[in-house]
Amino acid sequence: MTKFDELKENPPFASFKCMQVLRVQMPQTLRFITRTINYFKLNPKAENFKCCVSIAPHLEWFPLANVRAGRVPHLWGPELVESCKQIGDTGKQKIAEYSCEEAYMFVPRDPPRNPEEEVLKSIRITQTDVERLYADFIDHCWPSFYQTQDSFRCYMSKYKFERDETRLAKLFAAFNSDRNGYLSFHELLLGLACMEPNATHGEFRTRFTFRYYDSDQSGFLTEEKLKAMVTDMVPADKVEEKLSEVMAGIGGTSVIGKFTVTEKDFLAAIGSLQIRGTSLLCRLPKAIFSEISRSLAMKGLRRVDCKNVLGNVLLKRDHKDVCLGCTDRKYELACHKVHYDIQGKMTYARLAQVEIEKNPQEKVGCPTAQKYSLEYVFKPSSSANVMLNILREFAKNKGTVDQPKGVMQSRKQDFYKLLLQLYRDVCFLLDEEKKCQKVYSPCYIIGDIHGNIEDLLSMERTLWHQMPCVGSSFLFLGDYVDRGQWGLECALYIAAFKVLCPNKVSFLFLLPIIIVLTLLF
Repeated sequence: MTKFDELKENPPFASFKCMQVLRVQMPQTLRFITRTINYFKLNPKAENFKCCVSIAPHLEWFPLANVRAGRVPHLWGPELVESCKQIGDTGKQKIAEYSCEEAYMFVPRDPPRNPEEEVLKSIRITQTDVERLYADFIDHCWPSFYQTQDSFRCYMSKYKFERDETRLAKLFAAFNSDRNGYLSFHELLLGLACMEPNATHGEFRTRFTFRYYDSDQSGFLTEEKLKAMVTDMVPADKVEEKLSEVMAGIGGTSVIGKFTVTEKDFLAAIGSLQIRGTSLLCRLPKAIFSEISRSLAMKGLRRVDCKNVLGNVLLKRDHKDVCLGCTDRKYELACHKVHYDIQGKMTYARLAQVEIEKNPQEKVGCPTAQKYSLEYVFKPSSSANVMLNILREFAKNKGTVDQPKGVMQSRKQDFYKLLLQLYRDVCFLLDEEKKCQKVYSPCYIIGDIHGNIEDLLSMERTLWHQMPCVGSSFLFLGDYVDRGQWGLECALYIAAFKVLCPNKVSFLFLLPIIIVLTLLF
């Protein structure tokens, strides 16, 4: 009997219950990720499982009383404590969902509807900024959906906003407007907004300042706390003078013989300008959201792996090998150096003196990518490059619709030799290609050229002016040669384009081009 069969016959738990299901909508993709919290009641008679034996780093045990009291070091989220408090509750399981609409609840409108929107509007926060921070919040906190003090400390240190432990404790108290011991996304968003250098010092930010100096969450500012606030406002030699001025301006009340100030009194004193200088408190010298945006942009430029780790959960990407970011890229040393002009058009490619090794298993007549690049694509005298240069020059003096001219009509022998070589190159590609082709996005779909060489060259200047180093794919639907006077020239251009970019250019109907080239021979 295998170990799995033993566990199946005698499981280590006596009962199982799903306590919570949380669905969180991800920005940009709008897909939901799900987190479940399960309760297992262990079976004390299970012989194949030892209770209360820690297996680091995968399993660690704590007494239930310590967890319920929050005496567990370095908790990443409050869910463990909250779930343990519910053990024994016979109520129904909790199912919650958090959508992007809820995350964007305080995106400022004109005019602002509440103090939260007012402080965000003063620093010009947009929905894009909120979306970016929301994605970063989930990436940092998951599988938790909140920030504990440890998580908040790591987040602030990650962006180098604050590393002083004393100030971090005060900031956490200031951010935590619900005073429940952990931060939601909105608390993080609004707290960071209050610390912005240009945030307006209105009602919401005044409350933020009050909570910062009321770090023990007593609900009062004592004389000692006011002195700490004044110390951050004025030089050391003027602290006592300023403290007396502040206490006189606020008024305050006496609680157990001590001078105390409530949040309401604090708001009233600042609103009536009885206290001045508080607008400079609790701010950072640099713009926070700009720093986060730059950091996330640099993170996005790094190579994206096929698996994205959010906390301890591994999310696998779909559509593997389709997205360029999900595909493992293999790089090889190029055999050429490409030059571009100021408009981004390739001027020429300088070939390097690279000796190409022969592969004994290589199919005869089927060159490697490097050899094909050297002999067909970046070789100025290749049939495709010569043909395209001739067609570009011909378009400048092609005649009119009533009196059209033909390409190389005065050099028929040279034209025949060039056509023969281009014909062989195109047939070589078509013989090696599969009949059913995959076309990857981004892709431009082009149809109805109808022998208009001017339109074709106009698209070259607009869409693929970096040929042969094009980034997008191109699919030609057909109707290349009929109606117009320069159908032959258009067919030759597309054939040469295919030779230079064999993996980027596809045809839906090859017959017109093949017939044009075949009839010439």
